Amino acid sequence: MGADRPKEDDTVYKKNESVVDYIIGMTDNYVKHIAHQLNGMGY
Repeated sequence: MGADRPKEDDTVYKKNESVVDYIIGMTDNYVKHIAHQLNGMGY
Protein backbone atom coordinates (compact mmCIF):
# COMPACT_ATOMS: atom_id res chain seq x y z
CA MET A 1 0.00 0.00 0.00
CA GLY A 2 3.01 2.25 0.20
CA ALA A 3 2.27 5.74 1.48
CA ASP A 4 -1.44 4.90 1.72
CA ARG A 5 -0.99 2.20 4.33
CA PRO A 6 -2.70 2.77 7.69
CA LYS A 7 -0.71 4.54 10.40
CA GLU A 8 -0.14 3.11 13.88
CA ASP A 9 -2.18 5.87 15.54
CA ASP A 10 -5.16 5.67 13.14
CA THR A 11 -8.48 4.47 14.50
CA VAL A 12 -9.70 0.99 13.54
CA TYR A 13 -12.33 2.64 11.31
CA LYS A 14 -9.66 4.70 9.48
CA LYS A 15 -7.45 1.62 9.04
CA ASN A 16 -10.34 -0.36 7.57
CA GLU A 17 -11.30 2.55 5.33
CA SER A 18 -7.74 2.80 3.97
CA VAL A 19 -7.63 -0.91 3.14
CA VAL A 20 -11.05 -0.85 1.45
CA ASP A 21 -10.10 2.24 -0.59
CA TYR A 22 -6.93 0.48 -1.74
CA ILE A 23 -8.83 -2.67 -2.77
CA ILE A 24 -11.51 -0.70 -4.60
CA GLY A 25 -8.83 1.09 -6.62
CA MET A 26 -7.26 -2.13 -7.92
CA THR A 27 -7.69 -3.08 -11.55
CA ASP A 28 -8.80 -6.58 -12.52
CA ASN A 29 -5.39 -7.40 -13.99
CA TYR A 30 -3.60 -6.23 -10.83
CA VAL A 31 -5.86 -8.34 -8.61
CA LYS A 32 -5.24 -11.35 -10.85
CA HIS A 33 -1.48 -10.75 -10.59
CA ILE A 34 -1.63 -10.52 -6.77
CA ALA A 35 -3.79 -13.67 -6.57
CA HIS A 36 -1.24 -15.59 -8.63
CA GLN A 37 1.58 -14.37 -6.38
CA LEU A 38 -0.30 -15.39 -3.22
CA ASN A 39 -1.05 -18.82 -4.68
CA GLY A 40 2.60 -19.36 -5.55
CA MET A 41 2.06 -19.35 -9.31
CA GLY A 42 4.27 -16.32 -9.92
CA TYR A 43 4.17 -14.41 -13.18
